[in-house]
Amino acid sequence: MQMSIGQAEGQGKNAKQALHDLGLSATDAHGRTIPLRDILPQVVERLGGMESGGRKAADTMALFGRGGAALIITLNSMRQGFQAVEERARAMGVLIGKDDVEAAGVFLLAQRQMTAQMSALALAIGREVMPVVTQLFIRLENYPLLLEQLSLQVQKLEAYLLALPS
Repeated sequence: MQMSIGQAEGQGKNAKQALHDLGLSATDAHGRTIPLRDILPQVVERLGGMESGGRKAADTMALFGRGGAALIITLNSMRQGFQAVEERARAMGVLIGKDDVEAAGVFLLAQRQMTAQMSALALAIGREVMPVVTQLFIRLENYPLLLEQLSLQVQKLEAYLLALPS
């Protein structure tokens, strides 16, 4: 198939026409050859979905060479295998579809917006609270001196009370 797809770009019109008939192309939008590993599952899917007959055999031979017709049974089995794997993945919830990708994008955007809103909230709270906390710390700065003076006053009161006659 690699040789036939390569020929599809140049002189081999059969492979190119067979791919076109299957709704596929051997090249991407930039004219680069699509790797076999990327196009083969699509070819298998399209050929497997065709009714058996002359066109299917002709397309298979155009793509895979003279032995292509013998591959039809194998290609049909591969298609069923791909479908079984896809169904199992879907049942397990590990198949990511277009809706999942879109939902992830919406979630990511919402998460970014929430992070920005939380940052704005933290700044707003800080703007209001910090002046009050700053004043509190300034006043607390003087408390050691006040406590020392209070301690001296308590000691004087204690000495006075002890000096009183009983």
